[in-house]
Amino acid sequence: MIAADDAFNWYFDELAGLKPETTPGEPKAGFYLLRRRLVTPNTDPNRKPGDSRNKVRTIHVPVAIWHDNGWHMKVTQDGIEEFWRDPEKIDSAFATCCRNAITQSEYERLCDENQ
Repeated sequence: MIAADDAFNWYFDELAGLKPETTPGEPKAGFYLLRRRLVTPNTDPNRKPGDSRNKVRTIHVPVAIWHDNGWHMKVTQDGIEEFWRDPEKIDSAFATCCRNAITQSEYERLCDENQ
């Protein structure tokens, strides 16, 4: 089990810009921005042949990762909170958000804006 004092060390090093090493299969507790791609149909009535059938938009959603008898992740998007407990899903998400650490106050502000 991860000691409470050590649980956020990696995260604080990342916030400080130290770019600590990551290891696949070992997510780190902290607050991050997770990049998500939103794909919606292109309903433009003036769409020409060869134009994309879909519109792709990238957004960043706030996430919190912690360890408490297993890994947990909270994802907040459009006022909906998802709680993940699948270690592989959390590790995969961490791999894409680990370099987008944000402060806890920024995380809380973004969650409030998403309500």
